[in-house]
Amino acid sequence: MTKIAQTDTRNKLLRRLPEEAFDLIASDLKRVDLLFRRPLVEPNRPIEHVCFIESGLASMVAVASNGIGIEVGQIGYEGMSGYPVVLGVDRMPNRAFMQISGVGLELPTSRFLPLLRDEATRLIFLRYVHTRELQLAYSALAAGRYNMHQRASRDGCLCAMTVFSWTICLLLTSFWR
Repeated sequence: MTKIAQTDTRNKLLRRLPEEAFDLIASDLKRVDLLFRRPLVEPNRPIEHVCFIESGLASMVAVASNGIGIEVGQIGYEGMSGYPVVLGVDRMPNRAFMQISGVGLELPTSRFLPLLRDEATRLIFLRYVHTRELQLAYSALAAGRYNMHQRASRDGCLCAMTVFSWTICLLLTSFWR
């Protein structure tokens, strides 16, 4: 297996890691095709891998006991699936799966966790978890307080930011008003 170079990855978390931290995992990162509907995290099952999205878009869905779910977040090339392991949690009630096909770099959780021993690296991942919590909070606010058109524009903006760039998001924000 070819070792992946930090400069060759598109994932923003991996690019921000201290060089020494990236070197610890580089040989264990496995490039995987992330096809439409491919599961990344299953509800209430151990998180055995984290996946750093290089392209495409993953959806996080909260699933009720009756099987009904609602999207609570999106993950693109800025982040990773399985992030609850950063907080010491080995499973979650939510499901994550690919909504738009792409490519990712998969890493066994057992190889990821040692990275968190380094304070600078741990802070990068904790701040990422914080952004996930902010996205969830603002999604709840939008669902409860915005009309349908405003919510659709917001969701489109989040998707565009995650998959493409801020430029498309700026075009969509004109619809928010």
